[in-house]
Amino acid sequence: MPDNGATFGCGTLLPGVGPGNLPGFDGGGVIEGGGGGNGGNNNNGGGTRIDTVPPIGPDPYEGGPPAPGPPDIGPPVSAGPTGPGIPDIGTPVPGPTSPGPPPPEPPVSPRRSFCKISGPFTGAAQSGPPPPPGVYTRVYTAPQTCSPDDFSVTDAHNEEAAATRINQLTTLLKSPPYPTGTTVTFTTGGFTFPCDLAAGAGCGTATITATITIPDTESVVVPVGPGPPPPSADPDLVPEGPPPPPPVEPDGPFVLPDDDPDPPPPTVDPDPVGNEDPDDPPPTVDPDPVGNEEPPWTPIGNQEPIGGVLVDPGEDPRPNVTRINDVALSDPPTAGNNIVSNYSFDRGALLNQAIQSREIDLNDPAIKDAILRKKPFGIQDSSISFDTVPLPSEMVKNDTGFLELFAETIDSNLHYVLSNQRNSGNWDSRRAAGVTNEVIFNSLNDLTKKVVGRIKNYDGTRLSLGQIFNLIGSRVLDGTISKVTLRFLQSMAEDSAKRDPVTIVRSTNPKVNEVAALALIDQNKVALDPARRDDKEKNLFKNWKVLSSDIDKYLPVTINGESRRYYINDDDTFINRNTLSIQDGDYFDVTIGGRTQRLFADSEKDHAYLVPEKIRQRAVSLLGGTPGRTLDVSAEAATAASIEFDSSLTSDRQPFYVLSCVLDTLNTRPSEAESFLLKDTTAKYQLMDTTTPEGLAEVNEFIKYKANIRIFILDDEDLILDYVEQTSHLHLTQTDILFDSPKTNKTLPLLVRQLPFYIMLYPTNRPDYNIFNDKSQITEISRDGGVSRRLVCAPVLNPEFTKPQTNKFIRYTTAGRSATDILGNPDTQARQSIIDPNDEVFRTAYRREGQYVSASQYPTNRQKTGFRLVKEIVSELDTNYELSINGVGKTLTEFDVFSRLNLKQFSILSVLENFNEISKSVRNGLINDVKLIPPVSRADNRLVINKTQLVQRKTTAGADTFKQVKATNDGQNIISPNEEGKGGLAPAGG
Repeated sequence: MPDNGATFGCGTLLPGVGPGNLPGFDGGGVIEGGGGGNGGNNNNGGGTRIDTVPPIGPDPYEGGPPAPGPPDIGPPVSAGPTGPGIPDIGTPVPGPTSPGPPPPEPPVSPRRSFCKISGPFTGAAQSGPPPPPGVYTRVYTAPQTCSPDDFSVTDAHNEEAAATRINQLTTLLKSPPYPTGTTVTFTTGGFTFPCDLAAGAGCGTATITATITIPDTESVVVPVGPGPPPPSADPDLVPEGPPPPPPVEPDGPFVLPDDDPDPPPPTVDPDPVGNEDPDDPPPTVDPDPVGNEEPPWTPIGNQEPIGGVLVDPGEDPRPNVTRINDVALSDPPTAGNNIVSNYSFDRGALLNQAIQSREIDLNDPAIKDAILRKKPFGIQDSSISFDTVPLPSEMVKNDTGFLELFAETIDSNLHYVLSNQRNSGNWDSRRAAGVTNEVIFNSLNDLTKKVVGRIKNYDGTRLSLGQIFNLIGSRVLDGTISKVTLRFLQSMAEDSAKRDPVTIVRSTNPKVNEVAALALIDQNKVALDPARRDDKEKNLFKNWKVLSSDIDKYLPVTINGESRRYYINDDDTFINRNTLSIQDGDYFDVTIGGRTQRLFADSEKDHAYLVPEKIRQRAVSLLGGTPGRTLDVSAEAATAASIEFDSSLTSDRQPFYVLSCVLDTLNTRPSEAESFLLKDTTAKYQLMDTTTPEGLAEVNEFIKYKANIRIFILDDEDLILDYVEQTSHLHLTQTDILFDSPKTNKTLPLLVRQLPFYIMLYPTNRPDYNIFNDKSQITEISRDGGVSRRLVCAPVLNPEFTKPQTNKFIRYTTAGRSATDILGNPDTQARQSIIDPNDEVFRTAYRREGQYVSASQYPTNRQKTGFRLVKEIVSELDTNYELSINGVGKTLTEFDVFSRLNLKQFSILSVLENFNEISKSVRNGLINDVKLIPPVSRADNRLVINKTQLVQRKTTAGADTFKQVKATNDGQNIISPNEEGKGGLAPAGG
């Protein structure tokens, strides 16, 4: 029941925001679970989905930075395990019977524009007698426009235009009047540069510079006189003389012929890094340490060095593009001068511009493209570099059989993963990282997009792309996509129609947001004092526990005629003695001379208020905070190893776990968000025994008069449950709106920390209960092996749990005629809390062959995490083989380890787990002190020849459980060495 007795004085500033309600004791009965988040934004296989710091703008989509300015939270931002930024991707729906418009396509990130050739290359033609022997240059130019096309599209167009013109000029410049033996080389440049007309950065002309070398010979006689007209096959060469009128293209710009004299070739600073001495020549390289017959490369013509490094001519078939190849080991080795193979760029103008500006911007798409085109694997061995950079998005026909949710054309990376759901053979390491938030949404069919666009979070906001990824994309990667049906999505969409709040767009001014948030609370707050309530929930609110310091709770005591106040601590103790504490009901019994006297605590509770959960989420988001609650577990190295690597995969879970708040562990601190109103509180929760009748009876006595409860639905495979079983505790963190000002003004509402005094963890394998397919993520692995995990939660959206929750999981009942209330007074309407393990919710937690069963009836067979599989692979290789040893100790390459995973296992590890933290720790020798190293090209002969750090099989080795699954990048299987150290390579599949 809303109460407007005390007020912040802000309510009139938000017209149209009506009061809420508290159906079914909303403040204590909301069911939570993993809430979905940034999903596949795993930094291309190298990041974590956990981000509890709120962004300053809406969630960015792949391909561009976050939008500037504050986020639009309309509808306001909802909770999620990886951050609060929930963009609205849909249109409000009129109601369950009205289909409403479909959600718009996700916003496209601002893309850069690039200079695109828009006309022919033109230049002056030769006339008159032939030029004397020597070297000449001619420059041909073409106009350009600023094009919004992708870099790769624009660059391909420009490359083709330049190549076509070069082919024409090659014939023309070797024909009369040029003598036999004339040679021509070409340099291109000036195109595919970033441009921004609004910023004044336009496009110049693209150039082809022809360097013509005429030999000194008398064997060719050329008649003297006016030269012949240019060949008719070359309409773009213009004879010398008065220029003709400019031709007009039907749909393009004017193309002006070039009647100016040829400009000199661009001057190149031979020493762009400022050295006074000329650069040393490139080091001498042994072209063939492993027996190849290909000759070494040599500099091309008169190419200029870049910082002393020359071009390695490459394999790219285009005539004016060179590629960097791996250069073999030198013999004898050079002194560290060849870490990166010698290279150059093929764009003279690009280099000249960089040299003249004294700056090389490695973020420039043209430069990045030039480098990666020549050296796609960096300095790593190209055959065993483990590449997780996704392939460019391309829409292809959907012939995978998954048509219920996905469109007839889908992204090629998604197509690959769906087509290889059951693949146990060779696989492509680049594909999983390409299954991103945007890829999933864009590949949904129109009906599915419309349905997910209507699903709303508990606070009324629409699902973010990250949540849609968790709902659908995460199940693509872990192979459980068939468990998501369109009918279930429709049921959530229909249930969402009742959640239609007024949109509040967040201001750039924090003070404005604070006033608006308090206005929202003012119109929806609920009085905590039962004396101020006259509804059916009055008796339930008698059992609501409030932390003492939030309402200045104290015991008034008169000693020798002097009235004194003994303030009560948040752990219910007072007078600095942990043996004295108040009871539920806020009283303390004092026995003097055999006579018991009850002392009641006094407080400012008469103007304290509870904020309904959906309003709390909106207000916290409006203030820049994170409304989701987080569950954290951790353990020191030995215990963490026993959980992460050795926990049972077949043991039954308990039907539920109850943990009580350890009040003396509360830590409340200012939030990292921008508002002083937000406070973060972390508390420890201790596991209570519910496995025995005696233990359950004690639990029921403890919760009897406590209404503050949070239920968390967890995936049966979530290791948080194993940590709780072994360490007997976890930590919960939440954000509340709280004042630090005096609390005595009765006209000013007091807001309190809405911290549960106990929580219940409910394990399940049902996808309809764990909608967003969330499990906890590793947040930190210490150097000694200690591990921390976190799960960020939000209210569950299953329609079964969005109804008023008064008797799910925890029963709120009366005890009949003999009942007593929290003070021990007879009251037939008194409410009590009780857990009944025979309730239906505990008998239907698991799904088995189409039937709902309890935890004890479910034949458990949990899957190993990617982290655990990596540990087992490294341990087995260390046990069965002698490993390469150098100054850092025993080593394996990343390919040695990751190639022994299958596609699904690597997809889960690299996208759905915290791959950054895991791989960093494994590289540093977390497992058996074996370092995991990237395969730097030519680092030693073993890598060059054998492509592995396995040296020799041990005579004591058992059978290999983990064998190579993924082939090398050039299609080879690595044959592990035998007991004599002999191994090798074989064609994959052979």
